[in-house]
Amino acid sequence: MEEKIKYIVCDCGSIKSPCLDGFHFIFIKKICEVIRTDIMEAVNYFQNSGTIPKDVNTSFITLISKVKNHVELNDYKSILLVSIQSIIY
Repeated sequence: MEEKIKYIVCDCGSIKSPCLDGFHFIFIKKICEVIRTDIMEAVNYFQNSGTIPKDVNTSFITLISKVKNHVELNDYKSILLVSIQSIIY
């Protein structure tokens, strides 16, 4: 199980949009060994209880302007900000 999680973390893009805490995924990759126990506890909690806290699946959609003078919705690019901080107890 731990190897699968490590693969998933390593497979994520390193410079994706930052989470609510402001950290790019490259930061998570670099501290993976430090937070490994916390991540495994969260996964084990899910496996044992069959539930996950509501805030684990929290994400926000935001619009980023693609042009200087944005007027229409097409002038924006939407991005999804997904928080990972809530899975680290």
